[in-house]
Amino acid sequence: MHILVVDDGEETRLLFSFAFSRAGHKAHTASSGSEAVSLVETRAYDAIVMDAHMPQMNGVEAVQRIRALPNGRQVPTVALTGDTSAALYRKLTAAGANRVVYKPMFPEAVLDCIEECRQDVPA
Repeated sequence: MHILVVDDGEETRLLFSFAFSRAGHKAHTASSGSEAVSLVETRAYDAIVMDAHMPQMNGVEAVQRIRALPNGRQVPTVALTGDTSAALYRKLTAAGANRVVYKPMFPEAVLDCIEECRQDVPA
């Protein structure tokens, strides 16, 4: 799979890139929501892992914009957050996130979520 990892934290992007590569996947990275939207405009991804809290364009807005793009309508999207509030969960899922995973998390658990999401998407 080609997985887009979107997080303003370099350490998180590196961690996920390394773990996904070890699992046989190709990780692409973006450090902001706006960069992620630009990448999805030009390329199709098999999955997106999106941090909910980023400066300028947060994960909620980025997911909404990605869902409006032809390449982003059906792509399984897992949102990452340390905020366990029900309000943020509702915002993320209303924006189009398939799953919400709470930090701290393991990349392997996120890959499991991606696989679950891929099974939910009609072929």
